[in-house]
Amino acid sequence: MDEIISQPLQQMGQSGIGIEYFPHVTGSTCPQQHAHRFVEMLYVASGELDHRIGRYSYRMRTGDFSIINYGQSHKLTASGCELYNIYIDLRRFPFHDQPPCLSAFLYEVCQLHPSLVHNQNRVHLISTEGAADTALLLHLAVEEVRLKQAGYEDAMYRYVQLVLTRVSRAYEHDKPSEATLGAQRSSSDQDALQRIEELRLFIDAEFAELPSLMSLLHRSGSLPRICAAGSRPIPARRSSAMPLTGSCSMRCI
Repeated sequence: MDEIISQPLQQMGQSGIGIEYFPHVTGSTCPQQHAHRFVEMLYVASGELDHRIGRYSYRMRTGDFSIINYGQSHKLTASGCELYNIYIDLRRFPFHDQPPCLSAFLYEVCQLHPSLVHNQNRVHLISTEGAADTALLLHLAVEEVRLKQAGYEDAMYRYVQLVLTRVSRAYEHDKPSEATLGAQRSSSDQDALQRIEELRLFIDAEFAELPSLMSLLHRSGSLPRICAAGSRPIPARRSSAMPLTGSCSMRCI
């Protein structure tokens, strides 16, 4: 069973963002695959590493950016790799407060809420250009945290926001165009996408207290389909989402 590694979320500050710098990562950073109670993003400033998410393994090289969502198990092994880690608590980093291009990117690659793990099996590896420029922005963010001068949290937030904007551009450049995707989608696909978008906006508005899965199924129009597929009806019972709590003294990337 994968171990849950949870840095105290309060250390991320009001912005919901934390950052760490590892100048020389060698060997395996944790004896087994582990998961986190926050979103972790890895950026390779120099060198290479082998990264495993779930059952998928792949090589990360200089300029590569990877995203590990809530509860998604991972492990990395390196031999002299320079690495930056970005930690995001999505409950304190609302997507709708970000610039439109960045908001759209985050909605696509991150799960909507800690209680919804629909991206558990998705692997996001994004190759970026200008590795030195991105590393400089991350270095400046780390220095803000290290020096802790007046306004350092806001400055760190802005540097990380710039980095994520650069990554979002690389992501948009590499993915298929909307015209290509639209040609491949059936009318039922389009209808499902519309329902998903309406549900996303609802979750965004009710982020602090996410409704039960049953109420979300009702709202999305999925409940009749699920009931029809099962051998018995689903009871209309409301249950609240379990809060994420706890911390761990282990320090694993």
